[in-house]
Amino acid sequence: MKKGSWKYILATCNIKEGEQLDTLGKYLLLVRPCVFPMTLISALIGGLLALEHVIRNNVAIDWGVFIFNWLLVTFALVLAHATNNMLNDYFDFKSGVDDEEYIRAQYAPHPLISGLVTEKQMKLLIIGSILLFLAITTYFAVTVSPMVIIFAVIGLFISIFYVTPPVQLKHIALGELGVLIVWGPAMVGATYFVLLGEISVKILVLSLPYALLVTTVLMGKHVDKYDIDSAKKIHTLPVVLGKKTATYLTLGMMGSFYALIVLAVIFRYTGIGILVGLVGIHRLIIAGKIFLQPKPTEKPENYPVWPLWYVGWAFWHTQLAGSLFVLGLILNILLLIFFPNIYLLNI
Repeated sequence: MKKGSWKYILATCNIKEGEQLDTLGKYLLLVRPCVFPMTLISALIGGLLALEHVIRNNVAIDWGVFIFNWLLVTFALVLAHATNNMLNDYFDFKSGVDDEEYIRAQYAPHPLISGLVTEKQMKLLIIGSILLFLAITTYFAVTVSPMVIIFAVIGLFISIFYVTPPVQLKHIALGELGVLIVWGPAMVGATYFVLLGEISVKILVLSLPYALLVTTVLMGKHVDKYDIDSAKKIHTLPVVLGKKTATYLTLGMMGSFYALIVLAVIFRYTGIGILVGLVGIHRLIIAGKIFLQPKPTEKPENYPVWPLWYVGWAFWHTQLAGSLFVLGLILNILLLIFFPNIYLLNI
């Protein structure tokens, strides 16, 4: 591969026309790493909430273990996300959903349709990833608490049965709810739990603003695929609700992020630093205007994932809003350390 090609795949989950892939490039294209930042942010949120608890309550911890476990659980969550992406491609291909006419094969090379890997190779990669995830879960079950298995089971169930028969959550308008649960309470909660060995309702509630953002990305993708999913009788939530209703619901979920972080401060679930997230409203306005306009009839210049459209803008908004959420948690910790009287928290 040419210099910079891996970077292009990391940024777009696609390759430039005529690009030749090496082994690493094939794997990156297979797991779709451009969406991993959403998972990294969930792990950051869980870890920062745990760090805030440690500092606020003067909890005695082994910092080496704390950092190691934070890195390990982050790796496990990214691995789970990669596995989910492979499972989706494999079972959508096997069930006949993914074909050369389906959008998945148009915005980037489909691993199986393009011949990137064989079915056997993909199954081995999926099985290997699941086994590695289970090994990490076992480590945390032994060193932290067996209750960590609950988070793993929830995540695995939703990840595996998102498109896998006989459940196929995506096909019965439950895929969006599954994403909300996984990128919120499951990922944020699991990270917090493995670091402190405990969890609370407050932490699960604080995971919801960002979880809603991630769900808008999936909603945008399903709005993009509305016509073809309707024709294939894939009952995603937008197909069930109708395109117009789903569009307004997606925008409402985007706006709910800002309402929830304000409410979190008002009810003293967290400190005022989190209000830095309100800076993202300008992207909400831009993304909202685009969602309310018809999709372009031709591919815009330098747009890497055409014919997807609304999902790109939902992801663009989520990137900034999620990053600001993380920044807000960091500001809370700094306020707690240097200006404890300003830090407002219902203790």
